[in-house]
Amino acid sequence: MTTGSRNHGAWPSLLSLVVSICALCSIKGASPDGKERQFIENPRQLILAGRRSGEGYFSKDGSKLVFQAERDDSNPFFQIYSLDLTNGEMTRVSPGIGKTTCSYFHPNGSQILFASTHHDPQALQKQQAELEMRQSGKERRYAWDYDATMDIFSSTLNRASSPVQLTNSKGYDAEGSYSPNGDWIAFCSVRHAFPIEQLSPELRKRYEIDPSYFGEIYLMRSDGTRIKRLTKHDGYDGGPFFSPDGKRIVWRRFDQEGINADIMTMNLEGSDVRQITQDFGMAWAPFYHPSNEYIIFTSNREGFSNFELFIVDRLGYREPIQVSFTDGFDGLPVFSPDGTNLVWTSNRYASQPGSKDKGHLFISDWNHEAARLALRKSPIRQKARQKSAKQVNGGRFPDTPPIEIEAIPGIAPQRNTRAEIKEPDLSPLITEEDLKKHVYFLASDTLEGRMTGEKGSRLAAKYIAKSLKQIGIQPMTSLNGYYQPFDFSSGVEVKTDNTSLLWKNTSEENAQKTRSDLVLGVDFRPLAFSSNGDFSGELVFAGYGLKVPGEGAESYNSYAGLNVSNKVALVLRYVPEGVSSARRAVLNRYASLRYKAMIAREAGAKGILIVSGPNSPNPGKLIPMRSDQSLGDSGILAASINSDTADAWLSSSGQNLKKLQTGLDQENPHAVRALEIPESKVQLSIQLNRLRKQDNNVLGVLHPPRADSAAPEYIMLGAHYDHLGFGEVGGFNAKGEEKMIHNGADDNASGVAAVLEMAGAIRQQLIKAPNS
Repeated sequence: MTTGSRNHGAWPSLLSLVVSICALCSIKGASPDGKERQFIENPRQLILAGRRSGEGYFSKDGSKLVFQAERDDSNPFFQIYSLDLTNGEMTRVSPGIGKTTCSYFHPNGSQILFASTHHDPQALQKQQAELEMRQSGKERRYAWDYDATMDIFSSTLNRASSPVQLTNSKGYDAEGSYSPNGDWIAFCSVRHAFPIEQLSPELRKRYEIDPSYFGEIYLMRSDGTRIKRLTKHDGYDGGPFFSPDGKRIVWRRFDQEGINADIMTMNLEGSDVRQITQDFGMAWAPFYHPSNEYIIFTSNREGFSNFELFIVDRLGYREPIQVSFTDGFDGLPVFSPDGTNLVWTSNRYASQPGSKDKGHLFISDWNHEAARLALRKSPIRQKARQKSAKQVNGGRFPDTPPIEIEAIPGIAPQRNTRAEIKEPDLSPLITEEDLKKHVYFLASDTLEGRMTGEKGSRLAAKYIAKSLKQIGIQPMTSLNGYYQPFDFSSGVEVKTDNTSLLWKNTSEENAQKTRSDLVLGVDFRPLAFSSNGDFSGELVFAGYGLKVPGEGAESYNSYAGLNVSNKVALVLRYVPEGVSSARRAVLNRYASLRYKAMIAREAGAKGILIVSGPNSPNPGKLIPMRSDQSLGDSGILAASINSDTADAWLSSSGQNLKKLQTGLDQENPHAVRALEIPESKVQLSIQLNRLRKQDNNVLGVLHPPRADSAAPEYIMLGAHYDHLGFGEVGGFNAKGEEKMIHNGADDNASGVAAVLEMAGAIRQQLIKAPNS
């Protein structure tokens, strides 16, 4: 039995009722494999009637399930149905005409999303042709049809005949899901392939053979507006779902041949793309567990036509774990809202005599604790190991204890609390063996990158202190042993309830038009050094927001002649793109984000909004909120916005970001360097919580051996022993290797080793020759 509690609203009664409903007519199959029972207990077929059923998704309160099924004799294609799990009542949600797929409940519980071709003028003809083919005794192999008339609709349980159309673009639009707050829809579309005539002959031929090749992930508001493309990849990107906290999207990405696929995640603006699986066959249909700790998905890793269920930590740090072990198809898994039940599509009973099962929905108990334990014990992905281990002695660190990770899967493994730091056996001389001992230990996975303030860093400090003690370096009398504590800023959290950005057009004719729908994390994001507070004021465009000293053309002042006092400055990120490399080197000294904020503050601005222009790196994207570890803020409200938002504001002055930036990039003296944006007012509220941690410097002193030294001179040798951890801040991992331990070229273990060896050698020299 699952160890998780079921005390979540209506769940205790509704799940027991589902069991009784299914038991009346369930098909008994072989007991699940013993390995499978570790995770999946009491599996039972949930839907029995009809040719096939699949893709079931729960309502937010868990009382209903929406799914697709072939149940109507007059329509051979999927239609959408809702099952009330409290009483077994089933309702068709879709119009009953054409093909439908990919349904999903809105968090309000009454609105349902699905894709449909019912508005296709040829929908009934296609139904009839399919029926006639089946009646002739022929049957096509099941494969999904990427119908170019497929669009996304929303409907309610009592209005199946009149759904609201949300997309109206030529090409397949489907595979939609709502964000946890219901504001956004992520979906798959091939719309960018149209018009087909724009494609090369090769790509037109590819579309005829495989339209899914052009599938990309898009994001739109729940009313169908503000559509934005998130991926640009040769091959099928589809099946997106939001993480439980609504901050990320998980989906599956096929290779160009459409044979293998991997699980991917990204944030809501399409950046920070992470590859969660690698070389794992056809990995698809990912779905987050409500705990946000891991992802369940489907793969044919165990055989081309044998699809099984797997789980993987949400960062893809460890190897996936297989959780189903029944031959055939097990796929499209979904967790209940409380995470204690699993619904998936399976044909596991199809082998029984007389069975015509094409695949139906199943439900089971889910053992969350067993899943967490299995992931905790799963080995680190081989690629992660290769990244984090130097190729010494066959790729292993000598005398390095194994990693003991007690972390919640998906989060960077917790710091090793079991490691004990023994006093190293060191030679009094500088030796290659001692240097290796220092480097092998400090750069080992055991210390997990030595992130400042984490246990890996503290283990390193203990090792250094013990090394200093053994070679005879004394602690400073003013300290508590070898340690000098200090505080630092370890990160920044946004208080989402108190952070907002509004824009108003203050002209009389547009006085009622207020852009109140700017979304945190999508349209804007605070910068880590922003001050806390609220401000409402006029908006002013201040070019690149630079102030560079110098004579004549050497100088640069974006604020010259511009009044930004008690206003909000809108500035471009980086420096002009068209300047020489020598000029760029000069400008870059004054182009840091914090420095631009300081210049805006000194000019009298109360807020600064920074946008990455279309000519710059990362065009239009929000700036990641990375702490610079300073304990102080910049004294001004500061945030980044996307280019769509900036263009909407600039349009009131007859300008756009591309035009303005292009003029500035050449340092054209006639270009618009700054601009007051008429009738525009912004209201910016930011509340950040600065996280503070403590760590220690490790200090030792080697006093002169002669007591008569009245004013001895001291020489300081130093090296930083902390590092980048798992790349949480300032990491340089290659794409697909994010959140892995940083070793090697990015590490300063060698610097620490050199300081320790020099300290030991100097002490030995003073012992041998005290007067030297």
